[in-house]
Amino acid sequence: MKISEKIAEFSKGLIASSADLVLFKIYLGVGWKLTGESNGEGTWEGLAGAFANLPELTPRKIERALRFLLRQGYIELAPSEAHLVPQITEEGGKRLDSIFPVYNKDRPWDGKFYLINYDIPVGKNSLRDALRIFLKSLGCVMLQSSVWLTSYNPLELLSKFVEQKGLADSVVVSVLLDEWAFGGREVSTVLNEIYGLAELNRRYREFAEAYGGEQGKQGEQGDRMEIAFEYFAILRSDPQLPFELLPQGWAGAQAQEVFEKIFFGK
Repeated sequence: MKISEKIAEFSKGLIASSADLVLFKIYLGVGWKLTGESNGEGTWEGLAGAFANLPELTPRKIERALRFLLRQGYIELAPSEAHLVPQITEEGGKRLDSIFPVYNKDRPWDGKFYLINYDIPVGKNSLRDALRIFLKSLGCVMLQSSVWLTSYNPLELLSKFVEQKGLADSVVVSVLLDEWAFGGREVSTVLNEIYGLAELNRRYREFAEAYGGEQGKQGEQGDRMEIAFEYFAILRSDPQLPFELLPQGWAGAQAQEVFEKIFFGK
C-alpha cells in the first residue's frame, strides 16, 4: 500500500490538508532551514524531496503550508546558526493531539455493557448526525439503526451532550451485565463479530513482526511517516476495549511497544 493510500485510510478526512502533513513532518524531524523573515517569507532549504512518496506535495505547496502554520501559531521559527528552523509550538502539539489516535494503556472496566437507544424525529437530521458523531467519539459501535453499544460507561459525557442539544427525552441508556448481555451467546464471539477483532489482531501482529526486533524494517531507516500512518490506521480502527474483553494473544500492546521504540526510543 502506498503512503498516500495509508494516509487516506487513516485520515477519513482528518488529514485532508497539506498543512497537517507538514506539521507532522516537522514533528518527525526535518532539516528545513529558512533564510529570511520570521513570517516564513524568504528562501527555504531542504524542501525538495521532503515528501518523496507524495510528489503532489511540492516545495511551493510546502512553503504555503509553512506560512499557514505560522499564522495559526502551530509552529514558530527559531534561530539556528545563520538560519531559522521550524519548531512546533504548544498549540501545534494540541493540533496533532486532536488528529492522531492514542493507545490507551489504562482501561478500567466495571463489568457492564451499555446500550444506547435514541428516537429523533426525521425533521431533526442534523441533531441525529451530531449524536452519531458524538457516540463514535466515545468509542460506541452501532448494532443497528438507532442502537449503539459500548463497554465503557458513557453516562456522564452523554448526559451533558444530550442536555446541550435538547435531546434528553430522546436518548435512553440501558445497562447490561456481562453474563446476559448478548442473550446467552459467548461474549468473545459477539465482540469479534461486532468489532472484527480477529482481523484487527492480524494487522497488529503483522505490524509488530514487520517493524519489531533486530530484523525489523526500522533498522533499514524506513520512511518514518509511512510507518507512523500504517500504525495510526490500525489504531484508529481499534475500539480499545477493556483488556479483559480482548482475545488471548492480542498483539495490540506488542505493536504499541514497537511504535514507541521507533519514534521515542523506549
